[in-house]
Amino acid sequence: MAKAPCAAHPQAPAVARCFRCFAPVCRACRVRVLRRTFCPRGCSAIYLLQRAAAEDWRYFRRAAASPPRTPWGRLRGVLDGAWFRLRRARIDEHLRGLTGRVAPVRRLVLQRLRWALAAGGLFALALLWVLPPPPPPELLVAKPLPTLPPVPQPSAPQAVVLPREEPAGPPTGPPSVSPPPEPTVRPRPLFPARPLEVSRGMRSRKEVALTFDGGSDANASPEILDILTARGVRATIFLTGGYVRRFPELVRRMVAEGHEVANHTDSHPHLTTFVQNRRHETRPGLTRKAFQAELLRAEEAFRALTGKPMQRFWRAPYGEVNQGLLRWAAELGYTHVGWTRGEGSETLDTRDWVADRSSHLYASSALIRDRILGFDEEGGDGAAGGIILMHLASRRRDDPVHQRLPEIIDGLRARGYALVPVSDLLREEGEESAADARRPDGSGALAGG
Repeated sequence: MAKAPCAAHPQAPAVARCFRCFAPVCRACRVRVLRRTFCPRGCSAIYLLQRAAAEDWRYFRRAAASPPRTPWGRLRGVLDGAWFRLRRARIDEHLRGLTGRVAPVRRLVLQRLRWALAAGGLFALALLWVLPPPPPPELLVAKPLPTLPPVPQPSAPQAVVLPREEPAGPPTGPPSVSPPPEPTVRPRPLFPARPLEVSRGMRSRKEVALTFDGGSDANASPEILDILTARGVRATIFLTGGYVRRFPELVRRMVAEGHEVANHTDSHPHLTTFVQNRRHETRPGLTRKAFQAELLRAEEAFRALTGKPMQRFWRAPYGEVNQGLLRWAAELGYTHVGWTRGEGSETLDTRDWVADRSSHLYASSALIRDRILGFDEEGGDGAAGGIILMHLASRRRDDPVHQRLPEIIDGLRARGYALVPVSDLLREEGEESAADARRPDGSGALAGG
């Protein structure tokens, strides 16, 4: 069978597909990053940014779960931190030298040499760990000045003197000097309370989160809510401010049925220049104030309608996000929630918005169902901790994906997975889930945190 032509060079046969967008690429335009093949349209940069965010989240979770209380724990924390910096340095090196081709051999050799020197430094640090720590510095405290003896007064003549009031003056004795109070040290948090971005929960629990994005249309929303109610599933739904104002009854129904409602901006704008240059650079003219106003307007519309706050999660429209946008959202207390990707072309993004059958992203609803149920079966963890992305509207005239939602839910449960909202998926070990904390009568819908 003839090979598919390259997307950038139709006259050349494709030798592989992009790891992220599955576009066919030829040998001349393929980009190799971290042993994976990408197209020259910026997918490699997006993959590196996602890997960097995943490394940050993995390190923060491990460091917070095992505080260094013993010498061995402190040593392991130092080694974990150094190993984390090595992995991040490797990703940052690829980001700095990303030119659409494989990094030069000289750069890779120097990079390996730096890793070897860092490993030698870690070994020396482990040998020096057995030395006793230096004694803490002594705190100098001012001592009180000695009290001077009173000056003898001359004896007054024995005469009757009428008493009179003397004006109050300063004390004649020397002032007493008290030692200064001990300095108080205000503890500083070692790690942020919430990560900037998450795309997967803990793999140790067989839980999966169903998430839906609602933009400007809702032609599939009633049917999706009916399916979730019939199957007893609580989902996390990302809504724009326009959706809240246009479909208030649907939003009230989501809250009444216990679904989590999170932020999808107010007007669903493009936040980066990915459409123009295939790079996730912040769109010109989009300032920090304008971006945060998008989140705040959507939150105010939801609060005005329901009287409850949104969950402190947000999802970027069109998946366009970068580190600057993540930090701006974190200033408002928001964590970005993406979707789970596996090895190769595996993903839990249903791509149910693709209606053009000629597109390489199009897939039938049956194939999408099989991809979700068979996600990462060879990897051992399966879909544990996975975040599935779907939409509340569909442009497909036939074969809509949401009609397979009952089969997806039943198939995941048959494989032992529990369907939970994102807040339950990201809870710490031993922390009670929101479903367990609800009252026995089933009331107390969770709409905001």
